[in-house]
Amino acid sequence: MIPVRERFSFDAADWRYLQRPAVWKILLREAWLWLAGAAIAALLVRFVYPAATGWFFRWLYPSKDKNFFERIFDSSKDAPQWAQAQGDVAVVLFVLCALAAIAGLLMAVRPAAREAARIARERLDAGDRALQAGNLRIAQLDYQGSLALLPDPIERRMVEERLHRTFVGQPAGNGTVAPSPAATVALGSTIAAASPPAAQPAPDQTVAITQSDTARRVGAGGRYELQKLLGKGGMGEVHQALDTTLERTVALKWLPGHLASDQQFLTRFTHEAKALARVSHPNVVQIFDIINHAGEAWLSLEFVAGGDLQGLVEKEGALAPSQALAIAGAIAEGLAFAHEQGIVHRDIKPLNVLLTPDGRPKLTDFGLARMTAATQLTVAGSILGSPYYMSPEQAEGKTADARSDVYSFGITLYFMLTGNAPYQGDVQQVLLQHLTQTVPAVEGVSDSINAFLARCTARNPDERYADGKALLEALRDVKPA
Repeated sequence: MIPVRERFSFDAADWRYLQRPAVWKILLREAWLWLAGAAIAALLVRFVYPAATGWFFRWLYPSKDKNFFERIFDSSKDAPQWAQAQGDVAVVLFVLCALAAIAGLLMAVRPAAREAARIARERLDAGDRALQAGNLRIAQLDYQGSLALLPDPIERRMVEERLHRTFVGQPAGNGTVAPSPAATVALGSTIAAASPPAAQPAPDQTVAITQSDTARRVGAGGRYELQKLLGKGGMGEVHQALDTTLERTVALKWLPGHLASDQQFLTRFTHEAKALARVSHPNVVQIFDIINHAGEAWLSLEFVAGGDLQGLVEKEGALAPSQALAIAGAIAEGLAFAHEQGIVHRDIKPLNVLLTPDGRPKLTDFGLARMTAATQLTVAGSILGSPYYMSPEQAEGKTADARSDVYSFGITLYFMLTGNAPYQGDVQQVLLQHLTQTVPAVEGVSDSINAFLARCTARNPDERYADGKALLEALRDVKPA
């Protein structure tokens, strides 16, 4: 139950949901009680109120004869005084009914937006499961159901790319794209939501397999056999695959077509591979191979089977301080090694911390990594990274360095200790909070932990730990209690 005060505190993200017609039904469902009450009240005022209150107004305004001038200049000379008063009160009551209906709609905006986001996520997850199970039609319907709800244009473009690459067929009678009899599946694009494509996408540059194939193979001689989709992100998709040459399980990372055609993204992707290849550490995911297949770019990585830190916290809730510090220490070791190699990660977050089956963390996805001595790849004013874990200087589009990783590390530790990132809202609100607010202290933990977090997440980079090595040394002195 959302408190009344919070129901009237809107943000831009709530209102943007109303741009999607599919959300209107949810809005009406959330506000139905107010709307129904206002409608019933209006009907009572129209049909019951005149007869029920006539005697009262006759008593309150006894009729009297009007003089000559009143009969000439009074425009309501045909209506008794009591009827005029009764009509005036009826107008006020109608206005109150309308205000009640408007208030109900306003109070329903926030819960409707949350419900739409929840349904969209559920439909997107259901589509992923159906796709992995090979049920293409159900997957398509679930994807399009999610697309109809979320308004963000970037997410819409991403999912349109996903539909473009995943479902190839003839337009169905309802205007959607139906899979062809030999339905083809391309493993592409990134997470998102938007309205369904209006027309059938062209199958150009789609690397596909038919349902009769047992698996898709990529690489020279079909070396890598794709087995299942593991996840999606801003730099593409990750699949579990079998390296048939060395007979080992690997993770294959795929760069979406719309990014592979972007030279700047392709350069960043190549730098990611080089960065990872230089970092050989027990707490960093190892790179094995760079693959060019049918015009697509793939990266072969060490397979880590224990899930990620985000999933662990979502499943178990906030971690105990001792467990959170143990994981943070392992991350800091990998980060310190990367910084010593001149590599800035730029996108540290729980989703980029993978866990082995025995719980050992490994830092992955240097998709935004940059060699400090290499050519500057960041376009002035651009935002690269994850808003919830982004440093203030990244939020301003400035150059990130090792201290930016320290800030993101601190926000990640805060997430482990509380189960939530410190700042909430849409992208603009979160970025503004990074720039103007101080990360709050965590309740129920030692002063040592809060002092460490405060220095990690200082808005001024000069007040943070200088790099991963300094971070690791300081972390060793932090006590869980």
